[in-house]
Amino acid sequence: MKRTISGLFMLFLVLVCSNNLFAQTITLRFVNNSTDCDTGLTCFDVEAHADQPNVELDELNVRFFIDDAQMTLDMLQNPDPLYSLEFGNDSQQGVAGSGASVFGFTGEFIYVKDNFKRVGANGLILGVGPANWTYLFEACFNIDPSVDLSTTTEFCPSIVWDQNEAGTSGFANGSDGVQALQLNPAGGTALPLDEDVIHYNWSYAAPGGSVGGPTMDDCYDPGCANGEVCGHLYLDTNGNGMQDAGEPDLANVDVVVTASDGTTQTVTSDANGDYCATVPSGTTSVDVDETDPDYPAGSTQTEGTDPTVVTVNPGMTEDAGIDGYYIPAEICGHLYLDTNGNGMQDAGEPDLANVDVVVTASDGSTQTVTSDANGDYCAEVPPGVATVDVDETDPDYPADSDQTEGTDPSPVTAVAGTTTDAGIDGYYIPAEICGHLYLDTNGNGTQDLGEPDLANVDVVVTASDGSTQTVTSDANGDYCAEV
Repeated sequence: MKRTISGLFMLFLVLVCSNNLFAQTITLRFVNNSTDCDTGLTCFDVEAHADQPNVELDELNVRFFIDDAQMTLDMLQNPDPLYSLEFGNDSQQGVAGSGASVFGFTGEFIYVKDNFKRVGANGLILGVGPANWTYLFEACFNIDPSVDLSTTTEFCPSIVWDQNEAGTSGFANGSDGVQALQLNPAGGTALPLDEDVIHYNWSYAAPGGSVGGPTMDDCYDPGCANGEVCGHLYLDTNGNGMQDAGEPDLANVDVVVTASDGTTQTVTSDANGDYCATVPSGTTSVDVDETDPDYPAGSTQTEGTDPTVVTVNPGMTEDAGIDGYYIPAEICGHLYLDTNGNGMQDAGEPDLANVDVVVTASDGSTQTVTSDANGDYCAEVPPGVATVDVDETDPDYPADSDQTEGTDPSPVTAVAGTTTDAGIDGYYIPAEICGHLYLDTNGNGTQDLGEPDLANVDVVVTASDGSTQTVTSDANGDYCAEV
């Protein structure tokens, strides 16, 4: 008797547990669509959600309807690695008129069915819960050729789960939906689950009814009417209007893209100086943001145009061009006349104007600049070591002068975006005073024939600046001094 009561009690526990298991509900949906514009293949993820934690899904009988005026089945594929799909592409064409009368379809319905089931009894299984949606497999369809993907920006296919519990192609509202089983924790036969579904772009016409139609709530842009615009940015260090070997790409520079519909987006050049933006087809404007901190401030554009207008064709990648930017370096110097020859420009010593200076850049190119009224000159050059050479053949160069300050020619390291000092060059034109010494033997104040010159006699010369020098008369009695 005790054994019988114990057995009845265990049976009661099993029934209670079974009732709890039946209370568990799994919900299915189609999400995350993607479209291949070349083939017209559009795919959705099929995901599951449970109302209780860790519902261990053992098997799922998949059944749904689609509108053949919109798409046909390609394949159910890519199941979770723990599961398999029995058929992959099993579908049946509905009877004439049923698509419109039952589903509100434009065309006839196509009935799709498959079995999603666990691979072997290896103990590995998906635990579906309420916290997140769980990926099961992928459903792929061929978009009907009547849908022009090159112009379509809103595609609204309907995918209707079969809610006939019997598992046939019948259709009824209010049944438990597709059939799902969960792993029996006690072993043995898998246990049924309650099922719920989320139709894609479709609903019943009324609660408890048996017909329905598209809701137009789940439309999406296949992305095929869009195109892509791409371009490239670089630093044209030598300013020759093309990207030579070693010239760097411009990374992290923002580019503002204005699409044909007036919308704007900002994309950023990558480490290779490349950028791309997906936009609707039509006339598109591409504008490099010159306020971006990574834009080469003070540069001159040597290749391309900015902004650039591009016609984007559906599904195509259009070239926005190559934009090269040159940041010139500047070298400047000063020329003056060092009248007292002391190696520095004192007050009152004049600047040297209109004197040509030949500048040879690091790339071997040359240019001639001319000193202004203040004796100053400047030249823009590519970064690198340049050579500055004052033209001594220039008519305004002080002929027979000595350079008392600076060096000529002089190398200068030009730095991009900055002005580098080529130095100050001072030139001294000496004056000369000369005299003659002789012995006036008859004392008449003139050197008569036969009266000897005075050689080797020192003469002390005091210049206008107070400096002194001593010169010596030569064998002819002559002496000279530069002052």
